[in-house]
Amino acid sequence: AFQAQGYKVLAYMATEGPSKLKHGPNNGRGPQSVANWNAWVKQHYGKDDIDTLKQAYAEVIVREFAQRYGTKIDGWWFDHASFGNIDLIHREITQANPRAIISFNCGKLGITENSHPDYEDFTLGHPTPLRRAPANSKNNLRMVVDIENTENGFCIKDGKASLGHMFMPMKNRWNSGADIVWPEEQAVEWMQRVLKAGGAWTWNVPF
Repeated sequence: AFQAQGYKVLAYMATEGPSKLKHGPNNGRGPQSVANWNAWVKQHYGKDDIDTLKQAYAEVIVREFAQRYGTKIDGWWFDHASFGNIDLIHREITQANPRAIISFNCGKLGITENSHPDYEDFTLGHPTPLRRAPANSKNNLRMVVDIENTENGFCIKDGKASLGHMFMPMKNRWNSGADIVWPEEQAVEWMQRVLKAGGAWTWNVPF
């Protein structure tokens, strides 16, 4: 339905997977679901060490969604990507949809650069951690300037291009929060500067 109206569809996935490799088994759905997944992986792969859990996430979880939806998903943004096998994830996505664009949240925060020249099509765009500064902080102005300093919005590294992209929360927390931290004038100015430079902007809108 979105594509029929001319919209591109991008999906968010948490790369830590069912094993909760970043947050640990006591967060989210709890230790039993983690134990169930790890046991399944051990049964089907013969082991459940960290590398195998990362492999299974790519070959089972990512593959399921990538193949089920195919070209209905135009792009992907993988969070906590240091807890995944980026090469395998990229392979699964592009086999299902060679035209899909992909980014991995794994790199320096608060700057705009091509962190994975062989794997990313747009930059992760994550600001300085919110525990240190609100999204509209001048700490993140460098991200705008980085894109303005590119040619046509693309960050080039090792001859590979990654579209300069910023991913900014509206409030003081991701997906929630009490107050919008952006004065309207600043939000318009920063976003228009990025778009004028040829880059891209995503707003994280609270539930």
